[in-house]
Amino acid sequence: LVASSSSTIAEEIVVILRRLHPLPAWNKIINSFIGSSLQSVPRLVALSEESSQRDNFIEISKEQQLKDDVERYGTPLAVLTVIGGLDDRPRVGGLVQHEELGTGTVTSIPNRSKVVVFFHAR
Repeated sequence: LVASSSSTIAEEIVVILRRLHPLPAWNKIINSFIGSSLQSVPRLVALSEESSQRDNFIEISKEQQLKDDVERYGTPLAVLTVIGGLDDRPRVGGLVQHEELGTGTVTSIPNRSKVVVFFHAR
């Protein structure tokens, strides 16, 4: 199975943030954002428990639930993704390692059972 287009774009954004993080001009900005976002996680867990109990009694639409969840959990989940990664499935542009042929770049995925790879010269 391969990564979706949106997953591939999100992973590339994570890669960019990770490359910017060691640079002095970006380090403090990224650290500050990560720190402030992670401080909200315990409160979000408590809110999640409260809302799951409340939602048993209040009927809301799936669209409204999704909107509420994105507003509530979107930023902390994005920060955790920057820390831990997102999706390591093969994707176009991704690097692969083969025991005999070495490192290669995925050039296309014509269907779910095949992956076309361009291997780099050794």
